[in-house]
Amino acid sequence: MNSFTISARKGRTAWAEPVVDQAARTVQFVVRHTAPPSLEGTVGRNGVRCLVCGHTSPLQYVRSEGQAGRLGEQLMAIIAAYQEDRVFLSPDHRTVIAGDLQPSWRPDSDMARNRGI
Repeated sequence: MNSFTISARKGRTAWAEPVVDQAARTVQFVVRHTAPPSLEGTVGRNGVRCLVCGHTSPLQYVRSEGQAGRLGEQLMAIIAAYQEDRVFLSPDHRTVIAGDLQPSWRPDSDMARNRGI
């Protein structure tokens, strides 16, 4: 990611603070509503930096791993609409578990497309 900033709107700043657990080799994110510090992103022109160990890898390697299906995803923040505004929330164990759930049923027909819009 280039930046940890979620919202830079004046009076509504929000950013995702990475919380690294070196022992478990994991990263969790906590949404902060203060001005973001000058945290450097993890992606640059020459490569990608690991938040846990600090190791850098070339962009081509990361792209090839992604294309091979060996990269995962992680929820950084929840952005919800609330009373004509946006609310920025930290993910917790319940939202992470909900994101892993697979539906027991899927529609077996294509969605109708309204071509008039």
